[in-house]
Amino acid sequence: MRTIHYFLLIYWLLLFPSLIIVSAVIDASWWSSVAQLSTANLLAGSNARPTCITLQGLSPGQARICELFRDHMPAVGAGAKSAIAANISLETINSNVTTKELILEMRRPHVMIFNLVVIGRKIIKQTINAVDEDECQHQFRNERWNCSTPYGSGYFGPVHKIGSREAAYTYSILSAGVTHEIGRRCRLGLLQSCGCSQAPRPSSINEKWAWGGCGDNIEYGYRFSRDFIDVREKEEGFPKRSTDHGRSLMNRWNNEVGRRLLKRNTSPKCKCHGVSGSCNMKTCWMQLPTMRQMGAILLGKYHTAKRIQINARGNMQIKSQPGKRDRERGGGRKNRALQTELVFLDDSPDYCIENRAQGTVGTIGRICRKGSHGSESCDFLCCGRGYNSYTKETETKCRCKFQWCCRVVCQTCINQTQVDICK
Repeated sequence: MRTIHYFLLIYWLLLFPSLIIVSAVIDASWWSSVAQLSTANLLAGSNARPTCITLQGLSPGQARICELFRDHMPAVGAGAKSAIAANISLETINSNVTTKELILEMRRPHVMIFNLVVIGRKIIKQTINAVDEDECQHQFRNERWNCSTPYGSGYFGPVHKIGSREAAYTYSILSAGVTHEIGRRCRLGLLQSCGCSQAPRPSSINEKWAWGGCGDNIEYGYRFSRDFIDVREKEEGFPKRSTDHGRSLMNRWNNEVGRRLLKRNTSPKCKCHGVSGSCNMKTCWMQLPTMRQMGAILLGKYHTAKRIQINARGNMQIKSQPGKRDRERGGGRKNRALQTELVFLDDSPDYCIENRAQGTVGTIGRICRKGSHGSESCDFLCCGRGYNSYTKETETKCRCKFQWCCRVVCQTCINQTQVDICK
């Protein structure tokens, strides 16, 4: 019954859209607007709480969905936060951002990924088992672009406005994060219009095991994320052959890749029951992958992303490379990307140098690894400028002994490690 009610509401929303031209690039204010709809605001009196229609940045369709599903909005914000921006550490942000600047940045009430995922501590504390690490910065910690931007421009700044691989990754993991949080909160009974997963029993589950534990509702999370995030792209009114139309298609494709991969990696989880852990009986349910797992999966897709172009009919197609026109892609899919491949339109900016207009901070001051052959190597991260090495001393407890009675006495040891910093 809940599902029928949900689809009727979405049908009504999409049947009477207010068709206005909106930017194909996600507006830097609409996630900020969603973040204002915290649980505290939702519980406030009707005169005190903000209305979705009056919030800046939401498209008409998003505002209507927001009004009808107000209890979902903190989950949307928390899901985006868990996917992209959480705690910031000095190790993952360029050293050209001072500690003082970092503290000021963290105190700003409107700062978050894209300048848009502004999730205050109230929402984060209300998020059950919220991810406490910056997933994007964790996955890209060894890349020239590590999700940092010049001070004062938010976490991504202008970078997401370029139709690059990096934009493809951020859109996909953002979509996956919202889907993940909605599906999880359904299982926890925190949303009015959904409950536990109704997924059928997989054939791989042993017939002797019980099926029917309360699983993560990936189906509902998938639908809601698709309807809420993609609606602003569907409301666009750009000419079919325009650059903005192409970027809108790219955004929707990468949004779908994030959701689709999350759904594909949702798997059965079983728990034993029995005296003293004898596991006489097992109960199984569907469980979403962690956002750390999704971040790693999408990082692999980032490295193999396909460059696209918009053809004369206004559709996406794989951009052929000189000398490889049909060699690698035979048959009917030579011009189409797989449904689980990220796509991008534009070259990435030069992340080796600082360019505030493009939102890059350069790699000066980045910690690298001497002698490594991976992306964390000093040769790669320092872009040929070289590096400085110094010895870092840290104090640790060591040679601990138990003394009767009843305490542990330890000595203090000095450990020395070499740290390499890009020039």
